[in-house]
Amino acid sequence: MRKPSILAVAALALLGVALAGNHAFGRLPLTRLRVVPVAEFPRQVGGWTAKADRPLDAETRKALPTASVLDRVYLSRSGMPLNLVLVSAGNYKDFHDPNVCFPSQGYQLGEETTCRVGGRGMSEMVARKEGSGIAVLFWLEGDQLPGVPNTSLWGKISGLRRLVTREQGQTLFVRVTAPEGPEARGEMRAFAQAILPSVRALLRSGAPTGGEGRA
Repeated sequence: MRKPSILAVAALALLGVALAGNHAFGRLPLTRLRVVPVAEFPRQVGGWTAKADRPLDAETRKALPTASVLDRVYLSRSGMPLNLVLVSAGNYKDFHDPNVCFPSQGYQLGEETTCRVGGRGMSEMVARKEGSGIAVLFWLEGDQLPGVPNTSLWGKISGLRRLVTREQGQTLFVRVTAPEGPEARGEMRAFAQAILPSVRALLRSGAPTGGEGRA
């Protein structure tokens, strides 16, 4: 009788691990998130100075009960306004998604592309409505892996590790917008690079929260 090949044995072993992991972690709680104090974000960053903070409306606050949101306008030395939105939440479902948010307000989205700023992968697109456009730059900063949902095997293994070690995950959504124009993309990328150290420092200052979900 011929012995099974090494590849066949390895494939069966991986299948066994996947099935066992899916069964064992099927009811594993999602990683609890730490809500960070977004209101403490610096009002002066490089050549950009904060102007007004926009209050969160009651409807949005009700829809995102565990979220802490900063919506702030910064002006560069050249006078270009940039809108910075930071979202931290105790539950994954309360995170902001521009691909849902803008269309819900009547905007048409252009093609989403990616870029790297300060070593960080970011997404870019343009949202248009009634003849005007908004340039959008956004990314997730923190210890959650983009593209690896907590319902996946690797997400559940990560959740199990944190459950055992009592670690708390932390993720911060960052969005920068500017009026569409020839200088908007360069200005937003420069601002994003300038705020990266402050964004990461803000994450380190996160306080524990009790919000959690289930897979």
